[in-house]
Amino acid sequence: MAIPRFHAGEPLSAGKLNRLAEAVEALERLRGDGIVTVRGGVVGLNMGVLQERLPQRGGAGFRAKITGNASDGDNKYVYAWSQVRPATSGYAQWETVTGGLSGTTSTNPARNMLEDMNAATGVQGNGVDVANLDTATSTFTIQPIPTNAVVPMQEIIASDGTKTYWFCVPNGVDGSCD
Repeated sequence: MAIPRFHAGEPLSAGKLNRLAEAVEALERLRGDGIVTVRGGVVGLNMGVLQERLPQRGGAGFRAKITGNASDGDNKYVYAWSQVRPATSGYAQWETVTGGLSGTTSTNPARNMLEDMNAATGVQGNGVDVANLDTATSTFTIQPIPTNAVVPMQEIIASDGTKTYWFCVPNGVDGSCD
């Protein structure tokens, strides 16, 4: 809906005033989404942006630290995570964003795009065929992404409107020789 423009000397019409009132009412119904804040006041409407909740500059998405995982099928996992940003340059300098995005293995879990095709048999998302992992001389398995790993995360809106969280990191393989 376009908000009507008024020009000096132009008479006010009921139609233009009604369109203006409808636009203000639509703005007042906004509640924000955790990044954009909306507050109504005596004089009008105040909208702002929570800067620390915006994705980090330099690429799409944001960075997240994996804080846990749970199995979600054959060689698939759901991940607990917290949004992080660099505290300074160098390794091991990531800090959790206060009020940032996060998820658990049951609420807003993250998923790994490379695990999407994983199954009990065949070639997995990391390019490894599980038939070659468990043999007479060795027992190896696809591993979840480790706790404390920092990954590039993306919020992706599903076709039903649900916010989902995905990253794309190859799974390791670990085990032992028999």
